[in-house]
Amino acid sequence: MIETEIGLILGKNLNRHIETPADLKNSIVKVIPAIELPDLGFADMGALKGVDIIAANVSARQFIVGQPRPVENVNLNAVDVTLFRNGREVNRGTGADALEDQWQAALWLVNKMIDQGRAPEAGQILLTGALGKMLPGKPGSYVADYGDFGTISFEIR
Repeated sequence: MIETEIGLILGKNLNRHIETPADLKNSIVKVIPAIELPDLGFADMGALKGVDIIAANVSARQFIVGQPRPVENVNLNAVDVTLFRNGREVNRGTGADALEDQWQAALWLVNKMIDQGRAPEAGQILLTGALGKMLPGKPGSYVADYGDFGTISFEIR
């Protein structure tokens, strides 16, 4: 599977609840375009339900990142991304696709991690959620064009 996403790089350890997106923003040192490559591990994707994804630990596997950017230079909610496979558009999304606000999505994620006893640490990358759809990873050459935010190229064989 393939998801276009946005990543946030933590600048310090977080071991208590963060109250506001502004407080969280002060803990982020860089932001990056990212591609998540989830491995759902389910034979029948048509029967897949949200509870199945949760049981599979949100299907995390690997990710690819682009060039980091300073936090203050990017309006994450306004980032538009288009994913191309072999030169043809296969997906389009925007930063606001993740819970309608990148910072709210990141705040929810950080506080949920802390609640589960997995406090985020400096240097870790937080992925906030898919921009557009999750797609099957078919063989081909891919380019994720995030406009001024950057580009990620990769190949699936």
